[in-house]
Amino acid sequence: MESTMRKLLITTAILAFAGTAQAECPASMNPTECVFREAERSFAFDEKIKLEFKDISGQLVAVLSDRGNLLASNPHWKRPGAPKAFLYQATPTGQLPACNSAEVMMVLSRVANRHLGWMVYPKTLGGNENKNFCSIYLDAFVRTNLGRSDESYQSNYTVEWMDRSKGTFWVQIQ
Repeated sequence: MESTMRKLLITTAILAFAGTAQAECPASMNPTECVFREAERSFAFDEKIKLEFKDISGQLVAVLSDRGNLLASNPHWKRPGAPKAFLYQATPTGQLPACNSAEVMMVLSRVANRHLGWMVYPKTLGGNENKNFCSIYLDAFVRTNLGRSDESYQSNYTVEWMDRSKGTFWVQIQ
C-alpha cells in the first residue's frame, strides 16, 4: 500500500511539475541548481541527503538519500514536455535491480564515465528474473572549431546477477 501511494505521489508530482515555470528562481542562483531545487520540491523529496553529486563546473546534478533513492537533474529540461529531473528508486533487498534503479544508475555512471545528469531516459527492453536488457541516452558535449555541440546517443546495457545469495549484480554496457 505504501509503495502504491509513493508511486501515485511521484506520478502526480511529475505531472504537476511538467508545466511549472522557472519564475521562482532568484537571479543570484545558478539556473541549473535552481531547476534542481524546484525538482526536489515537486517530488516532495524530503529524505535526508546522504551524498551530493556535482559536475566538473561544481553544479549540483544529483543527490542520494539515506534511503538509497537518487534524484538526478535532466539536462534536457528546456525541451517541450521534458521533466526537470528523474527520481530513481532504491531496489528492495533480494530483487534484481531494475534498469532505472538508483543502484544501476550509479554503477552505469561510473562504467559509462558520465555524471548522473548526462544519462537520461533509461528503459527496460526485456529480461527475466536473472537479467534485464536496457537502453539509455548518454549525452556528450563535443568541442569543435565552431563551438560546443551537445549530442546524445543511445546505448544498450544489461543488469544481471553475479551472486544472487549475496545480492551482487553487474552492469555491462555495449
